[in-house]
Amino acid sequence: MKSFNFYLIVFTIYFLSISNTGISATYYVSPDGDDSNNGTSISTPW
Repeated sequence: MKSFNFYLIVFTIYFLSISNTGISATYYVSPDGDDSNNGTSISTPW
């Protein structure tokens, strides 16, 4: 039973670390940016 709990904890930590990186994004902001830009690249900052 201890082995099962160990693997369950490891799997949970692994799953949470993978799922968290999938939803992250980088946004770019500039004082001269435009609100209509999507902000996802250096050439189209907010």
